[in-house]
Amino acid sequence: MVSGRSLAQSTTTKSGGKFVIIDLYQCTAANPVEQQEVWDIIAAWVLKHPNSKIILIGDLNSAPAGERTGYSLPLSDSLRQADARLQDFCQDTGGDLTSSRCHSWRRGKQSASLDNAVTWNYPLSQPQVCPFEAKHKQYDHGVLSFALTTNAVEILWKRKRTDHGGRSRSHFAGQPCGKAQVGLKRMTGQSKR
Repeated sequence: MVSGRSLAQSTTTKSGGKFVIIDLYQCTAANPVEQQEVWDIIAAWVLKHPNSKIILIGDLNSAPAGERTGYSLPLSDSLRQADARLQDFCQDTGGDLTSSRCHSWRRGKQSASLDNAVTWNYPLSQPQVCPFEAKHKQYDHGVLSFALTTNAVEILWKRKRTDHGGRSRSHFAGQPCGKAQVGLKRMTGQSKR
């Protein structure tokens, strides 16, 4: 189920530990069984690597508590349950959820923090969402970035939403709002994968 919905990159740190970044494009709230299956697969993997530094980042299609606006209240059951699944995933795995105060997704009058990061053994800071760029109007998500605390290098995981051909593209960028691409090896100071 996770195949095609996630991309993971890992490296060995200078101290010999593992540093893993997982990009996830989670199933929508309209697909609760598939969404839970993805959470279960990732949770099982994370729990097998208790000492690794892990960042799970992407369109989690779930929002932290109180991070939806413009929706009719009460929220539909599917949205409420999707948001609860994210909270349960974090609690069950011991992950720390980090979100920007600015919503990363907008459509009409509705907005939400659907792009988030969950980390294990690695704190993130300075979450921000860059404004929606005119050249990316066909996508409905902003660009989410965080600061990597250990190396004081800003990381940006830029997710371009699924384009009209059904393809999803992701890449790292080392400057705010995606002005330049920088590889994982350069960002972590490692020369080997």
